Parts: sequence; C-alpha cells; structure tokens
Amino acid sequence: MYLIANGCSHTSGAEIEFILQDSCYSKAWPQHLSKKLDFEVINLAASGASCKRIIRTTLNGIGNLFLKGIKPEELFVIVLWPGPYRTEIYKQAYLEDPIWQGWLPMCPNNDSSYKKIYPRDVYNYYKAWVTTLDAESANIDYYNYVILLQSYLKSFKIKYLFWRASSTTLNRENLSLAIQIDRKYFPSAHDGDLSYLYLLKQSGYKFSFKNSTHHGEDGHIFFANYLYNYINDNSLWSL
Repeated sequence: MYLIANGCSHTSGAEIEFILQDSCYSKAWPQHLSKKLDFEVINLAASGASCKRIIRTTLNGIGNLFLKGIKPEELFVIVLWPGPYRTEIYKQAYLEDPIWQGWLPMCPNNDSSYKKIYPRDVYNYYKAWVTTLDAESANIDYYNYVILLQSYLKSFKIKYLFWRASSTTLNRENLSLAIQIDRKYFPSAHDGDLSYLYLLKQSGYKFSFKNSTHHGEDGHIFFANYLYNYINDNSLWSL
C-alpha cells in the first residue's frame, strides 16, 4: 500500500530542524503515519503550495503510479489543504530547479521576497494577482478544487482523507458547493477547531523556533496519531 500525502509547508515538514527550512520529509507527519500504517509514503507537499498545485501534483503522482502498474486499491491519499489565497505560475526557466520544477508558488504578503527572486514579468503577474484577489472567487475556487479531487478519487475508488491546515474562514453561503463535500472524508471542512494548527495549539504544542510558524517533530507525531485514530474510528479503509 502507498500513502500519498500532499499539502503545504505543514505537510512537507518546514522548519522542523532549523528556521526557514523548506521541508523535512523524514520527520513530517506523513512519514510517521506511514510507519503506523505500514505503508510506503510518497510526500508531494511543498512550502507555499496552493490548492491549484495540490490538484496538479496529486493527479500527476497517481498517474505515474498507474503507469508503474500500481492499482487504485493500493493507494490512500491524504491532503492537508492550505488556505484559498494562493496560486502558482509556470516559468520554464525554473524547470531544473529541484524544488519548484518550473512552477513558482505565490502567496500574499511576500512582496519583498518575490521582488528579489522572481523575474520582472512573474513579479508583475504576482502584483496584479494580489490587487485583484477577491474573497468570494477565492472561496469558490477552493470548493471547486476540493470537489474536483474528491470526485476524481471516488471515481477510481481510491481511499482518501482531507483536512484543513489552518482555520482560514470559508464562506458557507456557497451552499450549493458546500453540500457537495463529503464530510466523513473532510470533517474539518467547515470546522476551524479541527484544523491542523488549531488542534496542535489546543493540545499544547508550540512552534519549533522563535519567529517560526511551524511545529516541531513532536507536533507532527501527534497529528499522525490523530489521523491514524480518525481513519480507524471512522472505517475509512473503503469508500
């Protein structure tokens, strides 16, 4: 069996070992959960990842396993969804970059760093995207991404579990979209108190370093155990 994990920095294991660390897959919660499940882990997460990136890399990752002869029933997908206010852009000049592989992440409030590291055309795109960012459209996109991946996984009868990384407010007035989310497999969809960050905070776990916004390995172990119990308690071994 294969555990396919995807998400942002909270899934890639950012800042577990040192401040500003991009990822630490060997100590992140997917690694600990895979050991409890006795699965082989494939961690597709990256710092700064958007919902758009999660869709792209999850579908591509599953497709690559299909090409190797791995069957849908051998997969379990867990996604720790980031907030809706993120995107990415493709730039071929970064194709050989081991982290970005051509896809540049974009998150609000990173103006100073993006201005230093991104080409002018990419930075200008980022500025235009930020200035036109709209809460309603961002929430609609969020729901669409979740429903798309949920439907894809169910169509192949691939076992899965979705969770929220943070308690970012979602607009529940989008009722026609909200009711399409299967809450058994995404229990924290409209409950910020179940989000990864809130659960760890309420359980007494601190961030790994001063000025860090990420948890240490102890927090990742806690979350791995939490998901393990949820999977078993709710019989998520079949759709």
